[in-house]
Amino acid sequence: MPIDCTFVRELRGADTGQYLLFTVDTPLVWNGRPAPHVILGGRLVGQPVERGGREFVINLAVVTDPAVATADAFRFDQAEYADIGRATNLTR
Repeated sequence: MPIDCTFVRELRGADTGQYLLFTVDTPLVWNGRPAPHVILGGRLVGQPVERGGREFVINLAVVTDPAVATADAFRFDQAEYADIGRATNLTR
């Protein structure tokens, strides 16, 4: 299922990984609640997620704690893992 999103900001995780916060253009419903934000991270350890036309295999998590939008770093308890997917056309 394609999901169109708008880039919000880059976050570092406790595992020193790179994570990208996006606002979903049409909010998802996750466990019966609206979910307006998602986090994308590289599927492979050390895999950078860069802007441009390249396609990336990503981990997708639905944000459950809105504080992630202003947090200094991303904690795994702020989102729920959703799926593995492909990201295309990543622009900021």
